[in-house]
Amino acid sequence: MPLYEYDCRKCGNRFSVLVGMTSEGDTTTCPACHTDNTTRRVSKFTRIFSDEDKLDKIANVPIPGDDPQEMRQWVDSVSGTLGDDLGSDFREYIDAAEEDSSIDA
Repeated sequence: MPLYEYDCRKCGNRFSVLVGMTSEGDTTTCPACHTDNTTRRVSKFTRIFSDEDKLDKIANVPIPGDDPQEMRQWVDSVSGTLGDDLGSDFREYIDAAEEDSSIDA
């Protein structure tokens, strides 16, 4: 079943509705102000990746060497792909490494 996004013309609320395949019409009631003066938005397509898909995506990404800036870019790329943040301790380590490139990795 498709998920549609709507804008309320009365209160400006933006909301999503899971619509059945036999649903008729293009108007839905706003959950905030209960008006039916709404318009359907053109939505972006989203694909949900499994953990296996995510790991496959980063499997061939080379791990950078000793350059802290390259490491930061790699960490941002990997954490964005996985949907996880590696934490403030790791980010502090990268910050310190950028300030003092003599820190052992």
